[in-house]
Amino acid sequence: METFFELVFQQGQKAIAAYLDSITSLPTALEQLGLTTSRPTLVLIGGASGLTDQDADQLKTLFQEVICPLAEAAGWSVIDGGTDAGVMRLIGQAYQKLQCTFSLLGVVVQDKAITPGATHTVDEDAAELEPHHTHFLLVPGQQWGDESAWIAQVAALLSPENASATIVINGGEITLKQDIPNSLKHQRPVLVLAGTGRTADRVAAVATGQTSDAEIQSLIDSGLIVAIDWLQNQDMLYQKLQTILNPSSKGLSR
Repeated sequence: METFFELVFQQGQKAIAAYLDSITSLPTALEQLGLTTSRPTLVLIGGASGLTDQDADQLKTLFQEVICPLAEAAGWSVIDGGTDAGVMRLIGQAYQKLQCTFSLLGVVVQDKAITPGATHTVDEDAAELEPHHTHFLLVPGQQWGDESAWIAQVAALLSPENASATIVINGGEITLKQDIPNSLKHQRPVLVLAGTGRTADRVAAVATGQTSDAEIQSLIDSGLIVAIDWLQNQDMLYQKLQTILNPSSKGLSR
């Protein structure tokens, strides 16, 4: 069963949202949200509260000069965890600054989401929603990470005839143990950005042979993980995204 409603944030931003109780209702929910057109889809996973202010400042360029311009020019859908923290806040701020129009969908555990105007929080670990997202899916669960399988499935439904990719920026244990494996289950290429800290750096180090880790190696063995040092080679990230998500495009260049 789905319940649909409009969210109005403090500064007047609006988003369309839905409460869901079963993952089998996703196709209907996406249709009701107006997300019916198959298009290239980017999954954004990584640091939330664990992203430091210094890391966030360093990453603004990534969102403002690479991810958002590419998504806007090619009409991608972008999916993330939807809260006002870390990489989700950064893409929301870049979206607003560049006046983007692509679909930016946040998928959040219901019991962890503080919706605009809420008079109480369900959980002490709850988080506010990022106000520049265009759509939200509020899904069942008791803890952070329960949204991970939903994010991966949404991306599969939004891009059945087009490519999809996942970007890993920073991140913690949920990124390593749930988000990356769920993307790999859908045979989705995973671009891990070295130099962004924590899980991203750990995975990139194993992918490039700098360190060994049996748990991470099992992910690398999928053949779908690509490590990119975005600080040293932003053009490689740009070209890799364009190759995966816009393989026939000749009009996008830096």
